[in-house]
Amino acid sequence: MTKRKYGLIALAIGCFATISFVNHQNVQAAETVIKNKARIDTEYPLSGASNFMMVAGNQFIHNQASFSGRIMANSIILKVGANIDPPGLNGSRLSSTDTKYDNYFKNLENPAVIINDFNKSNDKILNRTNSMQNLLVSLGGMWRRDNITGDVLSKNAEFATDTTASEVIKEYSKEADKGKPSYIPSATITNLWSNKLVPNINVT
Repeated sequence: MTKRKYGLIALAIGCFATISFVNHQNVQAAETVIKNKARIDTEYPLSGASNFMMVAGNQFIHNQASFSGRIMANSIILKVGANIDPPGLNGSRLSSTDTKYDNYFKNLENPAVIINDFNKSNDKILNRTNSMQNLLVSLGGMWRRDNITGDVLSKNAEFATDTTASEVIKEYSKEADKGKPSYIPSATITNLWSNKLVPNINVT
């Protein structure tokens, strides 16, 4: 019992010493910033994730609230797809004439969305077909501008993925009900990869 008591006392002292040291270092860092009138983290305080609003090592799962900002994730699930609140996913719910958010999107670095594995889903949350369809629709609609009609896609906000268009078509076609009007044709997917994927990425 005595050993245990002394052990707890030693642990408490050690924790106090550690906290004191960390606080001292923080104060020194703060004084350095104030003295030099400059931040020490102006470039890449979070390394490769510095310019992103959301980074997910696994899945980024999003419901209905609008989301504008750079996203990097292993995979993305948009639970409500085209029903995301306006302005949608990076302007995907905006009309081509809506200029309200232009100043924001003009400064949004591309690729606006990075998805490592486009085909990955989670059937407990949303089946693969609907998950892929929601992504396809939202990515295709990101920040459209004037004179964007038909199959021509705005390149103002682009995406990047390691998954090729042919891989997406193959997986999407496995489960998609081709008789439904909402089914996305293979040509639309190919067009999305050809026109809205950031340059110099394998698109086929």
